[in-house]
Formats: sequence, structure tokens, C-alpha cells
Amino acid sequence: MDRIIIVEENFKDIDPNLLLDPKRYPEVEDMVVSISAAADFGYAREYVKLMADKLTVLAEKIPSDLAGKYLRLLKALRLFSIADVSDGEKEKFFREHVADSMLLEFVDVPYWIELVMKMYYPSSDLVEQERKIYLRGLESNVQLLGKEDLAAGHERKHPTVGNWLSDYRAFVNLAAAKTRRGALEELTYINQSPNVKKLGANERLVLQKLIKLYDWLSSERFQYDFSLPEQQPEEELMLPGDQHDLIPKDLADFVNTRIAARPRPAAVKLPLVPLPLHPQPFPVAPQKLADLIKPAPPKPIVPIKPIPPVPPPPPGLSIDRLKQEIAQQKQDHLARNTYHVTTPKLSPQEIRREVETKELPSHVEKPVLSVVQGKNSPQPPLYQRGGGTASGKAGELSHSATGEIKYLDDLKKIDVKYLRQGQLAAQISNLKTQISHLALANHLYPHEVIAVFEQSPLFRAYLAHGSAKVTGSGNAGDLSQAEFEAVADLKRELEKM
Repeated sequence: MDRIIIVEENFKDIDPNLLLDPKRYPEVEDMVVSISAAADFGYAREYVKLMADKLTVLAEKIPSDLAGKYLRLLKALRLFSIADVSDGEKEKFFREHVADSMLLEFVDVPYWIELVMKMYYPSSDLVEQERKIYLRGLESNVQLLGKEDLAAGHERKHPTVGNWLSDYRAFVNLAAAKTRRGALEELTYINQSPNVKKLGANERLVLQKLIKLYDWLSSERFQYDFSLPEQQPEEELMLPGDQHDLIPKDLADFVNTRIAARPRPAAVKLPLVPLPLHPQPFPVAPQKLADLIKPAPPKPIVPIKPIPPVPPPPPGLSIDRLKQEIAQQKQDHLARNTYHVTTPKLSPQEIRREVETKELPSHVEKPVLSVVQGKNSPQPPLYQRGGGTASGKAGELSHSATGEIKYLDDLKKIDVKYLRQGQLAAQISNLKTQISHLALANHLYPHEVIAVFEQSPLFRAYLAHGSAKVTGSGNAGDLSQAEFEAVADLKRELEKM
């Protein structure tokens, strides 16, 4: 009998005891990934119930480590169905389960939050209500992250996610002119906080994801434009509640009051253009009905010219003879248009001299201008996709460090040399354009491409320069002050995408 593979179609009917085999876990994980790709809240909700029922049957049989893995997949399914539950269950998920779901690589919590916000976007009140639900759950999260208590002044606090976020807010002091925290503040806290230094590598990564999610939820505008290009906004119509009973009068008055309170754009008065006066036609004398319905005279019939007969072939010319003449013409044409290259024959002494003679030293050539990088930037050499030069030398920079950005992974390799190829403003503008094009070409959200760019040596140099300015140390890194300010402006522009 063939082995049964666990998929979405048969998960409802399989024997729960199959989940006791650790080799079945990858199949269940692939099934959950497929469910997330559907991006259907109701569909994911069905599998939450199915998996919960099967794990309940196996509660006394399944090993603890394998049960923990399946519970983590169950929490991921709850995230995928977050829009299909009540507000109380949403807050409970972010208070008790969100940190566990972040341990899975394929789970992107901001992606699912944005799907919910896009559903409620036309109503700003509903969007703000959803934001407060998620923030309340995070700030009161009771999941433990680490084993040692947090030192908060003279007090000791349990290492819950809610207390970690409180410690983060107390550690990072925003300037008076700055209203939101960003990557600089997050990395400063992760690298310099004495409490964070007590965590392991995996715990520190989860904490970084949590504070990044917390800052994003606190400051994101959640504004979307679903209109087509050049589409005019539709005018809002008042609800005629007095004319029929389909809409209650109280509801119609409430909606009309809200619509009337919204600010409306000022009306634009167009200038009046006088229309030209066309001359009136002369009066026509009345005609008789018989004249009006008189049939038109028939058109003359033009005779069709006969097709001339095809002349017979000349005597003595057959089909085979005609084919031979055509083939001979082709050979004559090829003979006239073919060039023969003769290779001179070399003696053994000449061959030995060509092989043993060393190459002359290479001369300095003028740089070839690149169309992509600008007028003053040299064309970079061609490099292989996996890093290193075409000659196979390891450790050399790839083309993404100093030239054109073609792939998503190239953003991770951009360093300070990229800014110094040409004018600083032109390089910054080109980098922003490349990030936008990569997001469109790979069907990704802009913040996903920006996250890849934040792993590059250039962005790390920017963070090191900013951290040095915050801490007051003299080591400002490789960036000059002008380059640091240019990257800071680029970061602000990317946050608006």
C-alpha cells in the first residue's frame, strides 16, 4: 500500500495517530505554508478547528517536544484567521501567542495585520480600533522571553514581553523633534541594553522582531489608495431615510451627520465660455410625400473583366529543369557572398615562442561610462551571481557593491563605495529607484525589500555612525557627515513608500 502524504485535501479524514510520527511534521508544516499562501481568513479558521481536534485526541500520547512544534503551527493558523475572530480573541492572541508564531520563518505578522487594515481602511475609526487592540495585547503580553529578571532601576521584573517593551521605551529617549522610533533606536537597544545582553541569540532575534512590530504598529499610518489611475473619487450621497422604510431614520441621520462633518475640497469655478452662434438654415419648401418616397434610379451594371489565361510554359522547360536552375542560383549567390578565412601555418619554433612568451603589462584604459549609474560613474566589471569575480577569485566585491543592482540579494552587498562613484545626490536617488523596481519585479511589499537593504554594509555603517553620535564616542565609522545625512534622508524617504 502506498504511503499517504498529509495535504490539505485529506487532513480532515486522516487518522490522528499519524501525527505521532516525527517524520510527518514536515508534511503538516508544508500544509500550513500552503494555507497561508491562500490568504483566506475563513479557510484558515477551518484548519484551526481541525488541528485542535486532532491534537486533543493525542494529548496523552504525543511527546512534549513534538507537541510543542504542532502547537506552534496551530498558533500560526490562528494568526492566518485573525480577521475571522472577535476583538477579545485578537487581543488574547497578541497577549499570549504572538511570540511563539514568530519562531516560524514563514510567518510574517505585519503582512496579516495589513490585510485586516485594508479591509477596514475606508473607516479610520475601525482602523484605529484595530491598532489599539493589537497594541494592548502586545503591551500586556505575558509570554516569557529569557530566564533572568529585568533590572528596572531598583526593581526587578519578570522577563515577559510586556515588561521588555516597557524597558525598551524607558531605554530609548526620543528627541523633541522626532515622533517615531526607527531602526537606529531598535539596534541601539538590542546592542547596548544590559538586560538584552543576558539573552541568547534566538531570544534576542525574537525580541528584535517584537520591538520592530511594536514600533511599526505605533507609527504606521495605514493609508491605502485602491483607485485606478486618473479615477475621480465618487461623490458621497445622503441616505434618503424619510422616503422609504428600508433604512431606519435614526441610522440615516447618523450617517448623514458623519458625511456632512467631513471636510470637503473647495469648489473650483470654471470660466464661462460663450458658445458660437450657428446660422439658422433657410426654410425649405414643403415637398409631396410621393416625391419623398420616390425610388432611386438603378445604378449601371459594370461588366466584369475576364481573367486572362495563363500563358503556357516555353517549350522544353520542365518542372525538374526549373528546380535545378533555382538550386544553381542559390549556390552562385552563396559563393559570391561567402568569405574564407585562411589561418597561417606556424612552425614548431613559432608555436613554442607563442606559448612561452609572457604577456605585456596591461595598459590603463579609460573607464567605460555606465548608462545605469550615471554620466560620471565607471562601468563595473562583470561578476558571477554567487559572489567573487568571473575569474573565480574569492573575497572580491560583487557588481552590486559598486555597480548596477539586478537582484534582491545584491542589496545586501552595497557598501560605502557605492555612494562615492558619482555625485552623492544622484547615487542616493538611484538607490531609491532600484529598491522600488525590485519591489515591483519580485511582487513584494516595499518594507520587505527595505529589510533586505538594512542588512547591507552601507546601512550598518550608517547605524554605526549614528550610534557613535548618540553615545558620544569618537569612532564615527567609514561614512562622512554628508554621506550619513544623505543615507538618513534616504531612510526617511523609504519609510514613506
